[in-house]
Amino acid sequence: MGATTVTATANNATICSFPVFCEDNELPSGFDVQSLDEVFRGTVPANMAVEIPTGVGCCMYMRRDSMDAIGLFDEEVFGRGYGEENDWCQRAIKNGWQNLHALNVFVYHKGAVSFAEESNPRKEENLNALLNRYPAYNADVQSFIQSDPAKGWRTAAFIAMLGASAQPKVVLMAHGMGGGVYTHIKELIREHPGLNYLLIEPVAGGCIRLHLAPESAPLYMDFRMEEEYPQLLEVLQAAGAGHVHIHHTMGLPTRLWGLARDLSVTLDYTLHDYAIVNGNPSLLDQQGRFVGDEEDRDARCAERFPLPEGVSASQWRKNQLFLLEQARYLICPSEDMHRRLASISEFAYLSNWVVTHHMDSRDLKADVESVQPERTVRVLVIGALSPEKGADILEQVASEASRSAIEFHLLGYAYRALDKAVITHGAYREEEAAALVKGIDPHVIWFPAQCAETYSYTLSLALQLGLPVVASEIGAFPERLAGRASTVLFPDFQSASAWTKFWKKAAVSFEKITDTAVPEAYRAPSDEEFYEHRYLDGLLVPDSVPDLPMQFMDHSLANAQKTDVLMGRREKLFRVLVGVLQTRFGSALAKLVPISIQRRVKRFLTRKPLQD
Repeated sequence: MGATTVTATANNATICSFPVFCEDNELPSGFDVQSLDEVFRGTVPANMAVEIPTGVGCCMYMRRDSMDAIGLFDEEVFGRGYGEENDWCQRAIKNGWQNLHALNVFVYHKGAVSFAEESNPRKEENLNALLNRYPAYNADVQSFIQSDPAKGWRTAAFIAMLGASAQPKVVLMAHGMGGGVYTHIKELIREHPGLNYLLIEPVAGGCIRLHLAPESAPLYMDFRMEEEYPQLLEVLQAAGAGHVHIHHTMGLPTRLWGLARDLSVTLDYTLHDYAIVNGNPSLLDQQGRFVGDEEDRDARCAERFPLPEGVSASQWRKNQLFLLEQARYLICPSEDMHRRLASISEFAYLSNWVVTHHMDSRDLKADVESVQPERTVRVLVIGALSPEKGADILEQVASEASRSAIEFHLLGYAYRALDKAVITHGAYREEEAAALVKGIDPHVIWFPAQCAETYSYTLSLALQLGLPVVASEIGAFPERLAGRASTVLFPDFQSASAWTKFWKKAAVSFEKITDTAVPEAYRAPSDEEFYEHRYLDGLLVPDSVPDLPMQFMDHSLANAQKTDVLMGRREKLFRVLVGVLQTRFGSALAKLVPISIQRRVKRFLTRKPLQD
């Protein structure tokens, strides 16, 4: 019999919503209804539609002949609003008609205005009535949502919308492992609402994933780099990409190193760790000792992170110059990092360095709360602790000081289960961290890091809460803590026994911490306005963009579904493994397995950070 209803695409239309499917959306920045409709009409072929289980009443065309055949809405059962069109569309399906979603037209729907005060109770009542008539209705809708046949065209429209936007488009590249890199990426996106950010990261199956709106819409495409790099370029050109910003290259194919050049756009490179030096991101040796400033650094780092066969550390660094020389700015989040990198002979001639603390540093408290423990000193360590973050030091010190008037807490968890002397509070979400810290009510926050932190967002949390801090005297800690009261920098940070002596004394006399301040001499230069000015200067919007070729869209989206399934299975196995490692047996087993092997197993199973 053909189509009986046609529903337009809208910002708030459940299964016909854009840009986020099945969500209530605001209009994308810089667009009104007319300009978005022009994007859809210019991208999606006329009369392109998919069959849907029900029309959506915000903008639904109904054919008169089908209404004559089926009848009108059931006003007696469904009253005024919610469910009447769903009931009618189900009746139409039973009588051989189709409901269609028109993909090349866009309308605006404010949503829940006509029946705002009664919408929730009426919606529930009418849904029950609908399910009584059509028991399979929910299953049919969920099946449609899972298959999402409009996804390819919705994605195409989003890419075309980016290309039509007057806002600069920045392509971020990262390793897919979360942690501080992704905290900073979220910061960048929040800081610059006038930019459109895209994100490239590695996924399973030799693919990379292009997120079209990494913080606002789950729209992405996967590309097999051996075959589909030209298609990736076409998509980015159609989206109007005008700048590339690398945050990490680990896990990404080296072909992407030429992305900015192939797009004929500018490049920035933020260095979050020391992987460019010799492949060892923390510059720790096999025994977990920091050797970043030692003459035999490369040989000792290779024991922990071997380089590919036939590649020397010097050649590794020379290979990095292909990227480092392209960059407008080589961004270091601390002067300590800049000094260490710029002193390496292969990098010494580079003049495009910028030192700027991450953006959260501008809003951190300078004052320290007055703290005086009554009996037991509560020491808190925060984060996902690896050996380089001080997990083993924490465990040994807590065990040796267990008879003193001091408690050691860990908000987060370690790479293995720690001794019961450490009170472990488990994983946390970033947005919960401040409240959880306040619940533990620590007197001091401890950073027992064994490597040179390049920034440390957990330190930012401690500063924001205004708590006393004790930290290893290495990396970014001295410059970020310069001039701060109730703060101790500990020089002998690699010695567990030295730490134990310090904490035993602090348990007796907490003034050892509160009466100490970090000298101003540790303060280092940082361009605190970099992201407000220099970073934005020169970001261009192309005068015109090419149309998006559609012939590979279905193939690319099918590939994305395959990688989702693969990652899902691995994630489940990883969760089981984490649970085992938190048992006494698992903890003992973990001690027998070298950290390098543990890391490789984890990276195979998941690319998420440990605290997730």
